[in-house]
Amino acid sequence: MSGPGPLTVAATWKVKPGKESEFEEWHRGISASATAFPGHLGVSVMRPGNSSGEYVVIFKFDTYEHLASWQESEVRRKWLQKAIQFKSEETRYQTGYGIEFWFTSPREPVPPPRWKMAVVTMLAIYPVVNLMNIVLKPVIGGLSPWVGGLIATPVTILLMTYMVMPGMTRLLSRWLFAATKEDKL
Repeated sequence: MSGPGPLTVAATWKVKPGKESEFEEWHRGISASATAFPGHLGVSVMRPGNSSGEYVVIFKFDTYEHLASWQESEVRRKWLQKAIQFKSEETRYQTGYGIEFWFTSPREPVPPPRWKMAVVTMLAIYPVVNLMNIVLKPVIGGLSPWVGGLIATPVTILLMTYMVMPGMTRLLSRWLFAATKEDKL
């Protein structure tokens, strides 16, 4: 796989019951090691909301070459070796470009159709952008639109990535991941 970058990887980990704290500690360690690699753009974790024991870890690299450097490294291999003791099944990986990482599901290895992702993204981003305009106006109202946008954009992205889109994906998962004839076209 090669492309214009950045690449997002969603790794679904099934953790043995009672081993969650070990996984959390391990995850902090491997994440710290990954940040030392060139091109690492961040990591986030979706913790299980029930007793499934499934964690979804999402990490991002700026180019395929940097991602491959991390994935083929001895450092990563050693961390993955340590994980054998607390995982209950093989880790599932999904790699993609763009906004597909917002639509990861522990139960669905394939993202929903692009038209559904576009609809949900529009439904989510419209209120967030308007809310940011209202909330941040007292702070950035006197600044130039360029500077104001420089402040509002990262706030919007963080909200979308860590709060809004995980919630929207869970809320609309039955519709997003429903297999219909139109979706297969």
